[in-house]
Formats: sequence, structure tokens, C-alpha cells
Amino acid sequence: MQEIYSLDFSRDGRFLVSGSGDKSARVWDIEKGTCVFDLRIEDFLHNEHGPVDAGITSVACKSSLGSVI
Repeated sequence: MQEIYSLDFSRDGRFLVSGSGDKSARVWDIEKGTCVFDLRIEDFLHNEHGPVDAGITSVACKSSLGSVI
């Protein structure tokens, strides 16, 4: 497991979103202590030096839409 770069809580406090160096964003149910959604990205970003390997460095909950950005 890699380090976590970013965290955000849902407005109602029920969920936590994390972004990490393993290129995943996860939504956690705080009460149950379980991951309810796991999104992983592939090496599809490239610059002049090759693949960009930064992981997910920023996450946010958008409560009005019920989504994760």
C-alpha cells in the first residue's frame, strides 16, 4: 500500500474519500469501516519524459451532486 495524498469527508460525515500513490481513489463508509467504491487509473498520462506516475494527489466530495471529484 502506498501513501495517502488527499482526504475529504462528505458533508454529512458518513463517507471519507482518499486519493493515494497507488493511483486509486476510494470511498469509505465510516460507520462500517469498509471501502464502498474503488477507482484506479492507468498510466495513460504522458509528458516528454514518459508516463506521469504521481498517483491521485487531490480528491473532493461534492455533496450537492452526491459525487466524488
